[in-house]
Amino acid sequence: MQKSKISIFDIFAYYQDEGFYYKYIPENLLNYINKKYDVPKEETIIAFLHCGFKTGLCFTEKGVYWKLFGQAKGKSKGMFSWEYLKQIEDFKIEKDNFYLNKEKVLMIAGTSYPPNDLVQLFEEIKWKCFEEEDFLTMDINVENDFSFNLNEVLRLCTTFKGNEDCLLCMMLNIDVKTSDALSQKTRASLIKKNNMSEDETLIAYVNTYMGIGTNGVTITEKGVFFSREFLSVFYPWHIYKQINFEYNHESNKLLINDRIVMNLSCSIIKADDIVLFLGQLQKQV
Repeated sequence: MQKSKISIFDIFAYYQDEGFYYKYIPENLLNYINKKYDVPKEETIIAFLHCGFKTGLCFTEKGVYWKLFGQAKGKSKGMFSWEYLKQIEDFKIEKDNFYLNKEKVLMIAGTSYPPNDLVQLFEEIKWKCFEEEDFLTMDINVENDFSFNLNEVLRLCTTFKGNEDCLLCMMLNIDVKTSDALSQKTRASLIKKNNMSEDETLIAYVNTYMGIGTNGVTITEKGVFFSREFLSVFYPWHIYKQINFEYNHESNKLLINDRIVMNLSCSIIKADDIVLFLGQLQKQV
């Protein structure tokens, strides 16, 4: 098993949820951030918490940049560093107000993101800074050093293809579809849904909701996307290797990494087969 050490570039992957984008930020938001958030060009935009009307929190390897409504005069945007975070003893969000050491720093409104999760994220980053010396300095390209066997992944996807004789399944793209079997329309829809670049290599797609052509699992050369209505989350291969899956047979819901919920009740592929496929995919990387 290949193991990778977590860095500032990885930690946000574990906190993805609706409105919290990791790496694959919608182009219109990313363009606005680059123009309005005063992020230095030499820093990497890793994640973004959207708070509506293009406002929110932008996370880089150096700290947090924000542009928010409802702040004190002259403080509608600003920044604090991760080094500064190491000095904070108490984090709290109460009635949309974000407190550091009991001092109100920001008002974070317009997002459905769980406030306790945001507090937990800041606390974890703080302690990682103390526990791991290279947490803030580890190379962003760590995922590029994580190799996987593409042929084995393709072989696995082919093994799980089982509905070629079902005309309805073929029409609705319901199956484990390898890239060569995807229509141009489906390919374009997946790229748009997951905020991917046009030149990114698609390996396979698993539809998990009959009739909605972008709900499901999209496998690429860089990692795995899970998508449903209003949500797309991405795990690079070195992180996908370590996440967990828990399927509830009574509710037909799949819990991904103790956070993301996908409803498998409308999937023609048996839910148990999907869970098995995801587990087998982990073993190939």
